[in-house]
Amino acid sequence: MKDISTKRIKNISSEEQYKGENELILNTISELESMSCAELVRLLDETCIEKRKLPWEYRRAFRIKDLTEEERKLYYMHYSEERLNEGNKQLELLKKVLSRLKYKSQKQVTLAMELGTGRGGFLAALQQSLLFPNAQFQGIDTDIASLLINQKINDDLGNENYSLICYSGDKLPFDDQSIDIITSFSTLEHVGNIEKQYHLLAECSRCLKPQGIAILRFPNKYNIIKPEEHVKILFLHFLPRNYKDLVSFKIAGMPSSDIHPPSIFQLRKVLKKISDIAYKLYSEAEFENKKLKSSLFRSYIAKTIGPGFVLVIIKT
Repeated sequence: MKDISTKRIKNISSEEQYKGENELILNTISELESMSCAELVRLLDETCIEKRKLPWEYRRAFRIKDLTEEERKLYYMHYSEERLNEGNKQLELLKKVLSRLKYKSQKQVTLAMELGTGRGGFLAALQQSLLFPNAQFQGIDTDIASLLINQKINDDLGNENYSLICYSGDKLPFDDQSIDIITSFSTLEHVGNIEKQYHLLAECSRCLKPQGIAILRFPNKYNIIKPEEHVKILFLHFLPRNYKDLVSFKIAGMPSSDIHPPSIFQLRKVLKKISDIAYKLYSEAEFENKKLKSSLFRSYIAKTIGPGFVLVIIKT
C-alpha cells in the first residue's frame, strides 16, 4: 500500500473508496503546505469525477453546482470559517449535555476522540475552547480527503494536540478502555443498518475507560417535525430503502438510500444488548434555549417523533 499519511494523519485503510483516490491524495499531499484551505477544498471537491459518485460527495457537489464562478470563489474562501461555525454549534451542544450530566471531570480527560470527524469543524472548535485542557485529541474517519481538510483547518488555527486516523474497518483501532470521552455528530446514520449501528456502539463501549462517556448526535427515523437534514424531505425515512433514492432524486436531485437514521425503538433494543454500560437517550430539542420546547421533548412520545437524538453512553 502506498504511504499516503501526513504529519497528522495515519492512514490504515486497506483499499480505495473510489478509482483514483490514492493518486488524488498523493498529489494533494505534495502541495499541501503551499495551498490555502480554499485552494485545498476546491481541489478535492472538483478534481476527481469518480469521487463525486459517492453519495455524500454527490450531495455536496449538487448543493453548489449552480453557483456562479464568483459565488464559488466566495464559498471556498469562507469554507474554513463555516466549518468552524458549525463546529462551535456542536461544541455548545456538547457543553449542554455535559452540564445536564453534571460532568465535573474535564481536567481528568487525557484522550478525547471524535468519531466521524470529517472535515474538522468540531475537532478544531473543541481544541480552541480548552474544555479539556489536559487532553490529546483524536479524530477518525473513512475519508482521507476530508481528513486533509481537517488537518489544514486545525493547523491554520495553531492547534497542535491532535492526530487523525483514516480507517474503515469493523473494529475501532483503539485499545480496550483507552478513551475518556467519545463524541460523534451525524455519523451513526451513515454506517449502515441497525446491526452495523449496534456494532459501532458496542465498539464505543469497548474503547471507553470506566466512567468514560460517549455522546452521539444523529437524526431520528420517525421525525415528523423537520425535513430530513441531508436532502430536506419530510417523512423520507418512512419509505422502504428501495424507494428512497427514487423519491429523493425526484424531489431534491440527490441520493438518500445510504442514510439510515435509527428509531427510538431500534436504539433501545440494541443498547440493551451491550453489557457494562448505562445510557441516556435525549431528544436534541431538549437542549434548545426555548424552555417550553425543551420541556415538551422530554416526554417519550415527543422523543419518538422528534427531530434527532442525543445518545449518552456511560461505561460502568
